[in-house]
Formats: sequence, C-alpha cells, structure tokens
Amino acid sequence: VNSGDGNNIGSAPDTTALWFKSATTVGSTDQHMVSFEGSGTCPSCDYYRIYFEANTGKVVFEFNTNTGGGDTSTCKSTGRYDDQEWYHVTAIRTGTNANCSLIITDVDGSTVESQLNVPFSSGTTLVDTDGRWYVGSNSAEGDNFFNGWIDDVIHWNSYVVKTSGPNEEYDLARTNYGDAAHKINLSYITNDV
Repeated sequence: VNSGDGNNIGSAPDTTALWFKSATTVGSTDQHMVSFEGSGTCPSCDYYRIYFEANTGKVVFEFNTNTGGGDTSTCKSTGRYDDQEWYHVTAIRTGTNANCSLIITDVDGSTVESQLNVPFSSGTTLVDTDGRWYVGSNSAEGDNFFNGWIDDVIHWNSYVVKTSGPNEEYDLARTNYGDAAHKINLSYITNDV
C-alpha cells in the first residue's frame, strides 16, 4: 500500500488481529505476516510488525518508536507455531510506555498462550509508519515472504480489543466466516388480524 499519513499507526493504543497457517517450518529468514513501515531505510525506521522468527517458528509482535533504532518493544511466543495448523493471533499495544500483549488461539478456540511485555521506560509511544504496509512480506528489508496462508487481517487504531468483561478477543478468535460458518434462516410473516 502506498505511503502517506493514511497508513500511520501513531500513538498507542491499537490492536491487530489475523489468522495464519504455515506451509512449512520456518527457515533462516523471518517470515512477515503484517508489516507497517515508516519512511527512510528500514530497519532504521519506525515499524510495527507481526512475524515468524527465523529458525524458531515463534510468533513475534514488535514495534519501534524511534527512527534509527533504540526504543523497540517485543512480545514473543514461547512455543513455535509453524506446524501447518491454523492459529489466530491478537497483538495489542497499550499504555504510556507502549506495553505489548500477544494472544494466540488455536482453531478449536482454546487460548494457547498469552504474553505480556513491559518494554522501554522512556521515549515516545508514537509509531510513525507513514511509509508503506504489507501483508505477507516486508519488501524494504529483503521481502521476508510468509510461506503459508493469512486470513481476516483487522487493524484498529486508537482501540484496544477487550480481553476481559465482554471479551472481544475471545469472540474475535472464535468467529468463523468460512465453510463451517453457521447460517440463520429468518422468516417474516405479516398478519392483517
């Protein structure tokens, strides 16, 4: 998607959610699911990304709020998810110090893991991604193509999906619009009596 302030993520909070399924195990190169980039030469730019880490198959949610490096926050899964199964990931950026959360749910609707990171304690929470954004690659840094399937990418600026109370993340990760979706048949009958 072309550059411009319409792509800008800006200040926390925000949420990104998507479904993914790997085709093979991850090799020696990161595989990007979603990548928002600032202007300039990355990785020395502001960025916001969700990707498979090279060699480990771990899911990483990472963002940098300081062009040139320095203020990077990272949430990383403990398990690997390049096992050719479908997973839902929700990445949340919150707080004045840009804390991050990473929630991974399997296709049966069970939360596999939830990670929280309290990152750097100074600097700005502004992610200036007025460059470009990509789904399934990261063109500015050698492509890092995702080998698999990505579905239902949703991004909210200035909004944190609720993870308690009326749990929006729970509902989001358990909604199915595919072949197994449920249909509702409605009838409307009028009567003049």
